[in-house]
Amino acid sequence: MVIVYNPIHTHDDSGIIHVESPVKRDFTLGDFFAIWGKAFNKDQVLDSKVDEQHVIKETINGKESQDYESTILKDQDQIVISYESKS
Repeated sequence: MVIVYNPIHTHDDSGIIHVESPVKRDFTLGDFFAIWGKAFNKDQVLDSKVDEQHVIKETINGKESQDYESTILKDQDQIVISYESKS
């Protein structure tokens, strides 16, 4: 049996994304969501969409980011994606 891993993957439910690739390039958060076949951008995360009452926010190491699917995965970055009610 041959087991094939994606270069971007998780090992468990800890939330840690591993990038293990023989090819040296920048991998993005959009690449990770594409493996699942799910959307992630400024207007949608998984099945949740921005509307009159909700927004999607992304922080990287505690600082708000507007990169969304273009966020480059870097070692030890803490990325938080939230679907929130508008204030």
